[in-house]
Amino acid sequence: MRPSTMQYSRIKYLSRNEIATCEEAAYESLPLKDAATLLFFKSRSDLLKFAEMVGLCFRPLLPLCSLHVSQRGWSIDISGEQIIFKKKNEEQIEIPKQRIIAASLAYARELEQIV
Repeated sequence: MRPSTMQYSRIKYLSRNEIATCEEAAYESLPLKDAATLLFFKSRSDLLKFAEMVGLCFRPLLPLCSLHVSQRGWSIDISGEQIIFKKKNEEQIEIPKQRIIAASLAYARELEQIV
């Protein structure tokens, strides 16, 4: 049984919304052309229509300004052809490099003695 047109549209919408969430997590910014490609759109205008549909409502920061901010925290620079994703307040985790290197070398020495 083939999905109906409505089901197919819903699946495309959900898939694109999930991909958009992944783009937001993976990139600080992304050219509109690349975002459209990743979301399987053929044109920039299709991408902007999708953005409006998922709640990325464009609101001018200043009158006659080409930079718009979305409800998701994205900024879309129409003139610069770029989406700028909101940075999350992620905590920087300090990796104990010296301790990891020392433990790896000690483990390598133990393996060498066994062999």
